Amino acid sequence: MSGLGDLLRNNERYAADFDMGGLQRPPRRKLAVVTCMDARLDVHAMLGLREGEAHVIRNAGALITEDVTRSVELSRSLGAEEVVLILHTDCAVRDGDLEEDVRAGVAEIGGRVRGLIYDVATGRLREVT
Repeated sequence: MSGLGDLLRNNERYAADFDMGGLQRPPRRKLAVVTCMDARLDVHAMLGLREGEAHVIRNAGALITEDVTRSVELSRSLGAEEVVLILHTDCAVRDGDLEEDVRAGVAEIGGRVRGLIYDVATGRLREVT
């Protein structure tokens, strides 16, 4: 695997100062985030989250599949009270109306869900109502 040595060295540096072994499973912010696997989306940075604050559920296109639904249900059973669905511009999976896709995804997840679109060109999020 190309680059694995670099990744393992990076992990050694990370582990040397690791002090989060006591984090609990429930997300401290009672939040689950469903988004795309696109490498341009740094969910923690864009939302100002730290480790342990939210469950992050990712797949190609942030499609609401059976796996995503199961993960959201588990997150809710572990204390998540709100879900945020984030789609993004220039997605390799979605080429239609992103606002409509957000609304459909929010409806499919159900419960307390907010829908956002992330602009990969500007780094900005906007809510879809």
